Amino acid sequence: MNNDTGCLICGADLKYLQESRFMHCSICGDKDESNAQCQEGHFVCNSCHMADGFELIERYCIASDSDKPVEMAMNLMNSKRIKMHGPEHHFLVPAVLITAYYNKLGQRDLISRNIKQARSRAKNVL
Repeated sequence: MNNDTGCLICGADLKYLQESRFMHCSICGDKDESNAQCQEGHFVCNSCHMADGFELIERYCIASDSDKPVEMAMNLMNSKRIKMHGPEHHFLVPAVLITAYYNKLGQRDLISRNIKQARSRAKNVL
C-alpha cells in the first residue's frame, strides 16, 4: 500500500468517474459508493482512508483471504500509516500470522476474534 501520491494501494493517479457507483474496498472488502478509483482499479473506502495504523492492520487482515504472511506484511508496511520504527509492528506480525494460519485451515470465522485479542495484547508491548 504505497500512499505517497494518489492511490493508497499502488500509488497510481486517481481517476474520477462521470457517475458514482458501488465498488469494493481494496483493503477491507466493504462495498461503498464513490466516483473515484485509481487507474489500476483500486478503491479505498472512507473508513480505511481515515484509519490509523492499528485499525488499518485489523481491517486488512480481517478482510484478507491470503495464507501468505510475508506478502501481507509487506503490503501493510508500504503504508505511511505503519511507521518504520513504530509500535504498529508489535501488532502487524501476529495479525498477519493469525490471518494466514486460519485462512490456511479454512477457519476464517476465528480470525476477527483472535486479531482483536492480538491487538489488545500488542498495546502492552513497549
